[in-house]
Amino acid sequence: MRKTSKIFKRMSELNAITSRMDMHMHTTWTDGKASMREMLDRAESNGLTSVAVTDHIRQVSDYYTDYLEELETYRGAYSFALFSGFEAKINSIEGTIDIPTQASNTADIIIASVHRIPLDGTLGYPKDISSDRLALLEKQLCLTAIDNQGKEDATTSRINVIGHCGGMSISTYGTFPNEYFEDVIKACKKNDVAFEFNYKYHYRFEDEIKALLLQYDPFVSVGSDAHEIEKISNRSFVDG
Repeated sequence: MRKTSKIFKRMSELNAITSRMDMHMHTTWTDGKASMREMLDRAESNGLTSVAVTDHIRQVSDYYTDYLEELETYRGAYSFALFSGFEAKINSIEGTIDIPTQASNTADIIIASVHRIPLDGTLGYPKDISSDRLALLEKQLCLTAIDNQGKEDATTSRINVIGHCGGMSISTYGTFPNEYFEDVIKACKKNDVAFEFNYKYHYRFEDEIKALLLQYDPFVSVGSDAHEIEKISNRSFVDG
């Protein structure tokens, strides 16, 4: 995994060109609808300057070596900076993430995201948890994963992006407290973890999140979470 500061810029450093990125997308290697080549071709036609392919991964996944080898064949073939990555779920209240150590060590970018909710020794579905409790649990899981940076256990320490913060609350109940966004953004700044603005989940909260990013100035990742070529970003996150 590359150092966060070698890939991402702080909010104050982004401009209309450098923020023309899509650092979160999925391909047919997992649950995407288009091949890696098709996704990258569309990213090129959309005029992006930085792109990461970040398919889902679990501890039991065995596809990642071939996946990384395919991505390497495209390095230098496009005008944008290309990065390899994985999105792994936070799978315990201790902030561990569900990824093989070799995959974590080899890819450029590791996104840690909340999907199902670790609760009472199992992984629960967001729809089965009340709105207030779900939001609090999402925040706590993000904060624990961020605060684990620097610990020796590779499954807790090797992340550099917090993905779609509040996304399960937003998709289930349509809301996530602004103060929770603030808590996670402050923790990202403190621990040099990039906060992901995710178009799929965060588009209704863009003004509020941008204000917090400008206030605290963490590293920022921007991603579409695209599973098909039509969803890949074609815009700058920061105005000129």
